[in-house]
Amino acid sequence: MTSYANRASVPREMWLSLLQEAETQIDVLVLSGTFFAQTNPHVAGMLAERAAAGVRVRLRFGDPMGRAAAVRGREEGIGDSRAAKIRASLTYYRSLSAEVGCEVRLHDTTLHNSLFRYDGELLVNPHVWGQPASANPLLHLKRINSTDWFDNYARSFEAVWVNARPWTPNLRGTARTGRTEYLNDPDAPKADTLVFASNLLVVDDDSAILLQRRRDTGLEETGVVAVVTGFLGVYTNPNHIVAYTDGEIRQQYENAYIGRPVGGEPTINDEADGVRWVLSVDLDQYDIHPGMRQQIGDYLAGTYPYLG
Repeated sequence: MTSYANRASVPREMWLSLLQEAETQIDVLVLSGTFFAQTNPHVAGMLAERAAAGVRVRLRFGDPMGRAAAVRGREEGIGDSRAAKIRASLTYYRSLSAEVGCEVRLHDTTLHNSLFRYDGELLVNPHVWGQPASANPLLHLKRINSTDWFDNYARSFEAVWVNARPWTPNLRGTARTGRTEYLNDPDAPKADTLVFASNLLVVDDDSAILLQRRRDTGLEETGVVAVVTGFLGVYTNPNHIVAYTDGEIRQQYENAYIGRPVGGEPTINDEADGVRWVLSVDLDQYDIHPGMRQQIGDYLAGTYPYLG
């Protein structure tokens, strides 16, 4: 057994070699597992390659709508950001839904450890209350016999796997199939969740504002790298309700920031089919959501930070 003081100190090369050299199975049990993809942007392709070579790939993430994700978010002091992290992490794996030998499921289990199994080697990341997983120790176990630590952890993986539900992403990588948005509608359903979000209003040196037209209303990228330069405000509207077909009915509150570009170029992708810089005098030519239009208006008028 090898131990590391924290997960962040595990060499990236070890994560890669374990994945690339697996011959029979790869099992991952996490809540959000954001780092797993962020430290290796090609992880989905690599997992698909191992599956094509006959490796059984099983990934389990926390259910963003589940109680366990909500509790963990409160314990870490990040609230609904935990669910947002899970949804962000899942977007990396949407291509695996079509791969033979790859399975992704969602669980609603209180995790005491994150598990990463590659054949007869297992990385165990214990959870310390109130701390992010990256700051917690990691154990590297190798299987010796059927009564050692390795098999005890492996059995816990199987127990959670049996009760997890299959994840069937749409194009965007979320399990949702549709949504209905209500704005100042007296017939709107009552929200049952208050969901945190954040937004960055990016303005260049010519005072042009970065706009994008999203293919839907989930996570998005623009191709532009920006840094935060100021705080625009906190925005929420009890008369703006979003109802999803999976049963969630939400009101959103959003921390909005001001930023400036430091690199990249506006780029369309599978998340946005229109990205461009727009001067304030040309904004009326575009169909901008009322909530976003309010934020832009507050910025242009200099009436920020807004609290409402």
